[in-house]
Amino acid sequence: MQFALLSADEDAVQLARTLAAASDHRLIAAYGCEEFSAQLAEIGIPESAQFPLEEWERLQHEPDCDAAIVGRAAPEDQRAEHLRKLVQAGLPLIVIHPVCDMLLSFELQMIQRDSGSPIVPWFPGLYNESVTSLKTLIAAGAEGDTATELGTLQQITIERDAKDGSPPTVREAFARDALLARRLAGRLDRIGALGANPYPSTDWRNLSIHMTAENGAVVRWTASPVADSGELTVTGDKGKVAFRSDFTTGGWDSVQGTNTISLPAGSSDPATNSYAPLTASLQQFAKDPTAANELWEDACRAVELADTVDHSYRRGKTIKLYHEEHTEEETFKSMMAAGGCLAMLLTLMIIPFFAMLESLKIPWLEGDAWHRFPLSLLYWRNWPLYLLGALTIFLTLQFLRLVFKSKPRPKVVDEATSP
Repeated sequence: MQFALLSADEDAVQLARTLAAASDHRLIAAYGCEEFSAQLAEIGIPESAQFPLEEWERLQHEPDCDAAIVGRAAPEDQRAEHLRKLVQAGLPLIVIHPVCDMLLSFELQMIQRDSGSPIVPWFPGLYNESVTSLKTLIAAGAEGDTATELGTLQQITIERDAKDGSPPTVREAFARDALLARRLAGRLDRIGALGANPYPSTDWRNLSIHMTAENGAVVRWTASPVADSGELTVTGDKGKVAFRSDFTTGGWDSVQGTNTISLPAGSSDPATNSYAPLTASLQQFAKDPTAANELWEDACRAVELADTVDHSYRRGKTIKLYHEEHTEEETFKSMMAAGGCLAMLLTLMIIPFFAMLESLKIPWLEGDAWHRFPLSLLYWRNWPLYLLGALTIFLTLQFLRLVFKSKPRPKVVDEATSP
């Protein structure tokens, strides 16, 4: 496959290097990556194929580009425009997670259902061989396989380096690990956050987050104040698996201990274990554009969890997640429902207002000028007709969803390509 790079950050360059190491993949262009010009030249993108960010729209018409890697270097508003237009154009994307906020994530999900454009999230370690082995082991336990050494999943514990401890940094780190936890534990239904400092705080070090999965497993996430530290422990009712990682290269080191299962840790070199699931997912969508984008659904829910941390931390309570399905039709219905409530409130305000005007008998409002053009077009005593006209227009808008109704897309999931 041939890839292009857009607004690269350090993670995007690492992924580009990973793909360039594979003999069957090639990087052909870069946009807005001036900071990494020398590194990109080393991995096969000459300066003649490196363009300023202002020329990014060429990607939509690049015939040789099979997919684009989208980093997070561009400003948020520009990145949002890039993502919307590329997904609308149907270009397959690999995005550095988290690439955008919750609202834009679900908006992109709605757009890609119509365009058939796959969006595959990535960050170092997400597609490591060990994570894939853990997912298989957990699935075997969930299916009642008595031969599995792990048994039924009970809890997942993740400790992550909090770096400077600022809320955006910790929130970003949690969004990544929430995606990892969701891939392992499944749907997460409840979340509760507790910090060492009262909310609001600019220091989120020692932040502790507890989540409950649909299957009853517990996920515990902790922001560690120790730099370059990270641990992942998966515990079942028969044994546990533990790994230590710096969460930057994507490599994992197995930790041995009492009642600990040994799994192949895979190579610490991400080039050997990170690109295959990405390209497999992209090829899945190339064969069947109607397939459900399970990877992007997980990424959207992970960003939603990260956004919910603030609410839980502020209120000091556990928050239940309802996992509403975000579709264009449901969004339209929500907007119309909100508009209906507003129309009712305005109606209740307008009726007493004009009743009051009628009772005051203001001379100017009773004058003959209201019967002459142009004031006759806006005669205030005709307000019931104006109100009826506005309500008629609003009610007519309800039928727009029937006129522009989207065709339902069947959901087809290929578990073989899911990490």
